[in-house]
Amino acid sequence: MSERKAERGAVTVIVLAAMVAVLGLGAIVIDGGLLYHEQAKLQTAVDAVALAGAQALPLGHVAARNAAESVALNNGLSLDELQLGVDAAGAAVTASAARQVALGLARILDHHQATVGARAEARLSGLTGLQGVAPLGVIWQNFVFGQLYDIKMGAGSGGGGNYGALALGGTGSANYRENLRSGYPGWLHVGDTVLTEPGNMSGPTKQAIDERLAACRDGCTFTRHTADCPRIMLVAVIPGLPNGRGEVTILGFAAFFVEGVTGQGNDNFIRGRFIQLRARGESGGTPSFGLATIRLTR
Repeated sequence: MSERKAERGAVTVIVLAAMVAVLGLGAIVIDGGLLYHEQAKLQTAVDAVALAGAQALPLGHVAARNAAESVALNNGLSLDELQLGVDAAGAAVTASAARQVALGLARILDHHQATVGARAEARLSGLTGLQGVAPLGVIWQNFVFGQLYDIKMGAGSGGGGNYGALALGGTGSANYRENLRSGYPGWLHVGDTVLTEPGNMSGPTKQAIDERLAACRDGCTFTRHTADCPRIMLVAVIPGLPNGRGEVTILGFAAFFVEGVTGQGNDNFIRGRFIQLRARGESGGTPSFGLATIRLTR
């Protein structure tokens, strides 16, 4: 009889051990899935916070922090659980958060909650490669945001017959007009050498710019515009202009809000205001000439 009791006791121990194993496996599957889901939600929220902060970095440290905190609240993150770092000099915003998640099946095994965490860093990076660039080269200078510049020069300012036009993907006024209207479809990179397009080409210039202005249906202004507004023109920054048709090296890229085209013949100018803009392209290094992209790292 005692032997049977011992056998029953051994079976009970085995059954209990099996139940614990099954419960543990169930906890791994069910609560593991729950924790994965909660961590993914937290990571998405933290990514959005870092990106929002980086987007506002050009407006200053306070603006970047305010933008990040606003997005955090909109994504269900309390400011108590959010750790935010704004590095204006390094052009980066870091965000991290951790929260306790109540467990389900694991409670049977006396595990009531677990912690999930997420971290993200968003960094502004200068553009080393870009598509859609207008066939214009603006000579490097200490650009001031909001200031009006001649992004295509007129009489008395051209160098040896050059007024800032570039021959991208071909030469001639028709090619120049199409690129000015729609942007050069090919890629340009920092360090590339491109040919200039001599001559003022006032007719093609006016036609292309008038089309850009007419295509803006939202009444955009320098202070209120969309990123894809046709009045925003991406241009190459160059060190100077040669005499006649010659090569120039691309130092970087900049964006201008086109105010209009003025003058006739050799007195034809395109004028625009220097703006800060986030754009899609190949990134690397630090932001330069106000045109940058945002990279998300973790």
